[in-house]
Amino acid sequence: MYWPIRPHILPDELFSSWICRIASTYELKPHTLRKLISPDKPIWTRDTDRQDIDSISTKLSALTAIDKKLILNTSLKSYTGSLSEKVNSDGVSPWLLPLGIYHRNRKHCGLQFCPFCLANDKVPYFRKQWRLAFIIVCPKHRTNLLEKCMSCGEPVNLFQNTTHCNNLISCFKCHSFYSDFTSNISSKELCCYSDLWTKGLDNSWINLRGNQYVYSIGYFKVLRRLVHILISRRERCSNLLPKLLGKDSLKLTEKHRIIEFYSLSSRVIVIYALLLLLQNWPHHLIEIFKENRIWHSWVLGDHAKDLPYWFTSIIGENLGYFNYTPNNEELYFAQKYCNIKHPRAKQTFTKRYLAHSKSPI
Repeated sequence: MYWPIRPHILPDELFSSWICRIASTYELKPHTLRKLISPDKPIWTRDTDRQDIDSISTKLSALTAIDKKLILNTSLKSYTGSLSEKVNSDGVSPWLLPLGIYHRNRKHCGLQFCPFCLANDKVPYFRKQWRLAFIIVCPKHRTNLLEKCMSCGEPVNLFQNTTHCNNLISCFKCHSFYSDFTSNISSKELCCYSDLWTKGLDNSWINLRGNQYVYSIGYFKVLRRLVHILISRRERCSNLLPKLLGKDSLKLTEKHRIIEFYSLSSRVIVIYALLLLLQNWPHHLIEIFKENRIWHSWVLGDHAKDLPYWFTSIIGENLGYFNYTPNNEELYFAQKYCNIKHPRAKQTFTKRYLAHSKSPI
């Protein structure tokens, strides 16, 4: 039997946003709705959008007459294969902002929002892409996103908002409306890259340069590796941000060296620096790394096997110091030359002279 009122899933809507809209439609508290659809499985005491919702989506599909695939697509798990190989239910997951849930409270600002989107939506809702660490602008309004209530500084908490205010976009603590806030206009370059990245997630491939297309999963691995270098504590790496952005006193205050835990203001700084590295790919990146003496081993580290070949080959050819290994033919003629010039020289002398242990003779 279907529910009489069945709110449709809106474009790119987040699972928790849809659930809270359903609860608000029936004037129920979210935990009451949870008892109806999933009495044995807690939802609000963990990051629901990163959990496996297969069983819940089956029940919701039967109650709302909405295709199960559409419901599953509201979960952050749907980014598996395009953003990363696996979306972790707990702990750090690449490029996904953590909520820091503790007893239904939120310690981290893990859900961003665009106040203009919420103000102009016929039905306000929260987007899936607002949980991504590299998305810091609204692709529609070309303005910077916000990460918390501008009145009291409380992180967005859809569960508490719907419970205490029966309104998705009203802060549960000070009751301010997120749609009343304003944000600054972003740069055109950042907006273009945001469009490129969001389309890459949808298509699972990204246009690297010209006619060269690469899989998005490898592309985002490279981006995260470059970000790791930018925020590294190593002296040569720590000087990259001030040099790229032209600010001598620029320093990040975060103790963590994991981009997903960074505040929005700090991520804006890092993403801007990342865009400078991506300009005129790969020539500008190679030039910057050579100038700061950041070599092959620093860039790849222990992650060479996880990174795509199109990236490791560029780094290896331009930033690597590899010992040249002569082939047998070269060794033969080199040793023959040594024997002519030094007839009494022993084979060990020839090997030492060639600085190589192989010898075909």
